[in-house]
Amino acid sequence: MPRSWNIGWLVFKMILSYLLILNDTNLRDMRINILGFVPLGYFFFLVFSLYSQTMKTPAWRLIIPAILGGIIVSLIIETLQVYLPTRHSSVTDLIFNTIGSELGIIFALIFIRLKT
Repeated sequence: MPRSWNIGWLVFKMILSYLLILNDTNLRDMRINILGFVPLGYFFFLVFSLYSQTMKTPAWRLIIPAILGGIIVSLIIETLQVYLPTRHSSVTDLIFNTIGSELGIIFALIFIRLKT
């Protein structure tokens, strides 16, 4: 089995265990992580779409850069939390932040479609 499959399986098990232990704290963390990054994904996609209007780039090609923008911001935040004594960094935070960015991109796509 390739090494990447082991890493993917590990991430899957972490998320599954996180979701199976759904107490108030975990649900609150999930909501904060997802809802906190929805505006960021929305913002990244709209900024990239404004830039793409001058380049005549289709909207669907802006999805990956917007997702990467959300991942990079989340990765920076999680990396900085390693050095804060009152905070702890987590891969699940990174994943839920990315999901929030993706939801923001979906909302931005809907907004653009309704606007035209």
